[in-house]
Amino acid sequence: MRRIILWCDEYFIEVCRVECEKENIIDWVLHVAGELVSSSKMKNFQGVFSNKKPFKYLKKVKLWKCTGQSFC
Repeated sequence: MRRIILWCDEYFIEVCRVECEKENIIDWVLHVAGELVSSSKMKNFQGVFSNKKPFKYLKKVKLWKCTGQSFC
């Protein structure tokens, strides 16, 4: 995994790139303090995200699926 953070005066951009030797599913979970800005592209996650630590403690999970190489 390679992580790059671009810092500007009032915001930052985080870029994460993950490469695997074989096709794999990678979950990217971001937990931050802040206020959620609603989007029609966001959906409430149905079911249990995971029973394993530390993910079993996540509540009110939102799902946003992106497709393609552009920002969604």
